[in-house]
Amino acid sequence: FVCENNGWSEFSPSDRQIAASLEKLCAAYGIGHREVDGNDVVAVATVSADLVAAMREDSLPQVLECRTTRVRGHFEGDRQDYRDPAEVASLSARDPIVRARAGLVAAGIDESVCDAIDAQVAVEVETAVDAALAAPEPDVNDLLSDVYTPAGG
Repeated sequence: FVCENNGWSEFSPSDRQIAASLEKLCAAYGIGHREVDGNDVVAVATVSADLVAAMREDSLPQVLECRTTRVRGHFEGDRQDYRDPAEVASLSARDPIVRARAGLVAAGIDESVCDAIDAQVAVEVETAVDAALAAPEPDVNDLLSDVYTPAGG
């Protein structure tokens, strides 16, 4: 299981909402737990590979807790008045894509390669959005067919 833990529970820091850590909850149920900087793509990939290998070896569940930061508000239009403005202003420096790109460049990958990847991803996203907008509206009954039991069922 992967938990993307952004440290927030709607409008309050998570540590004010729950007394136990995810690590302690996992331990109480005998489930393995690893925590990683969710904004470090290399660390996430490395720890993920370790956990997958462990699960394949012992067939026991594992939890990977990816600690990250919620950059945007809880909903569109959320001004995040409940957060320190200095913290919000500093969040872009922790962006995992920005950090990964800087790591690639530091490792000797040319900026033009990164630019080409950015351009390719932009096209893929635009294509996916266009396809979604052109697709027919889904039938709500089909979407909910496995969620609700018919009366008397």
